[in-house]
Amino acid sequence: MYFKGKTPIRAKKMPTISSISKFIITAVTIAASGSLAVAQTSAAGQVKVTVRAESGFDVFTNSPSASLESWFRNKFYRMQVSTPYFDGRTGWYPNAWAYIDLYSIYRGSSIANQHPNWILKDSSGHNMYIPYGCSNGTCPQYAGDPGNADFRNWWISNAKKVLSHGYKGLWIDDVNLVFRVGDGNGNFVSPHDPRTGRAMTQDAWEGYVAGFLKQIRSSLPNAELVHNSIWFAGGSARDQDSHVIDEINAANYINCERGISDSGLTGGTGAWSVNAFLGFIDHVHALGKSVIMNEYSLNGEYGLAGYFLVSQGNDLLSGGETTPDQWWNGYDVALGTPQGKRYTWNQLLRRDFSNGIVLLNLPGSPRITVSLPGSMKRINGSWVSSITLSAGQGAVLSRSGLDTQSVQAVRIDSGGAQVSNFAPDTYVTGGHSDAINGGVNVSGVSNAAPAGVYQTKRTTGGDTFTYNIPNLESGHRYTVRLHFADDISNGTGQRLFNVSINGSSVLTNFDVFAAAGKQFYKAVVKDFPATPDGGTITIKFTSGRAGNALVNGIEIIP
Repeated sequence: MYFKGKTPIRAKKMPTISSISKFIITAVTIAASGSLAVAQTSAAGQVKVTVRAESGFDVFTNSPSASLESWFRNKFYRMQVSTPYFDGRTGWYPNAWAYIDLYSIYRGSSIANQHPNWILKDSSGHNMYIPYGCSNGTCPQYAGDPGNADFRNWWISNAKKVLSHGYKGLWIDDVNLVFRVGDGNGNFVSPHDPRTGRAMTQDAWEGYVAGFLKQIRSSLPNAELVHNSIWFAGGSARDQDSHVIDEINAANYINCERGISDSGLTGGTGAWSVNAFLGFIDHVHALGKSVIMNEYSLNGEYGLAGYFLVSQGNDLLSGGETTPDQWWNGYDVALGTPQGKRYTWNQLLRRDFSNGIVLLNLPGSPRITVSLPGSMKRINGSWVSSITLSAGQGAVLSRSGLDTQSVQAVRIDSGGAQVSNFAPDTYVTGGHSDAINGGVNVSGVSNAAPAGVYQTKRTTGGDTFTYNIPNLESGHRYTVRLHFADDISNGTGQRLFNVSINGSSVLTNFDVFAAAGKQFYKAVVKDFPATPDGGTITIKFTSGRAGNALVNGIEIIP
């Protein structure tokens, strides 16, 4: 279902002012004060990079060296790729999403020929198209009927075959709760609804699409699902629109195509404003889901600043032409823990972090010069005490002045040998190493380590053990990520232990079995902020009220 080399952008193109009435979208006022729930972890101050690997990217993925494979795993949190091209490559990059379209049926395909009733028709019985790439009265893709049960079942069966090649999930294009059905000339036309015998209404279309997405979610419970959806669907009532809510709840990530740098976004608080767009992201976060800021152009630091204005720690950023030989040091910035939500400051949008701030001047706004809270370092390395931002410009400023490119993550396979980018057990005194014989379940666990990390552990035997991890940047805020899996307990309270970082308690009588939902052989991941003491982070594990302490893996993430 993937047309190699196609850039699937059609669904989210902003309508012209003259076409707004077609979507019945009214003005919306979203306060710039931001989301109701605010992430208070340092992960929100770091960038998780994803990339849409079109055919031009094949030069890097076709036959990479072992070091390049490792680079991909370390730098790209996820990649959107094509099937079947990438089917044999998930072994070295297991975090790929396979591209698939929600309702396209390619003209001339066997599916189109064998199942013409799966294609939407107009009132005269003519086939309908997805209005993209049309010329001479035809378009490459017919519009499949999202309300057709047989089409849905075929789609899900095909998706399961794709996922069987080891993909992390699916990147689903054309999740359109706004009509995207037309004739062969690209004109929007309401299709005939075979279930009512009348023209399909907007509400019926939304219901069919949302119902289809709920069925996909139910049928693929363990797959990560990305919806490339139209953010303005539902208009000003989107927060209460049951179909929009169902669509968001059926996804893990909502891809915000074109991102904050979309030239169709304006200043102010109108329906097409940056504030309305950010308000939609707040709505996604309130439903417990994450977003991908899919910037076509980062526009300097503007796109990066927009990402940090909303980042909750699990959101992703895609920055246009990002390749192994075009890596921007802005992706490596570490701002630390958010100090609150975004707010308006001197007519700019601002968000504060423990290690810096981000500023954004809205489109159409006057040029603004502001004094900063002390001397701060820009992405380009310059130190400034004031900054001037024109309309549509942003700034990401660090208090530490740290060269983020020099800060490297430390990853340790506790009790074991090297697994992927996790180094052999090191920097540890006390305790002993053990093997875990059963397979550990990492399904659905955010930020899980490679499965092999959980096959060994360092544990106490009536004593303590301590990791002293040196050569870190003093004054820089890191994330300490601890990986656990209990292979012994079959009830709560059987293994209770304590963890401290730099002398401060972070876990007391911690029960891995309980934290895993009363499962053993189930991964548990815990994150804690920490600043090196003299360049060292010390992590101490001690037995608590019952059993022995353990850890399977440790990450020190800048």
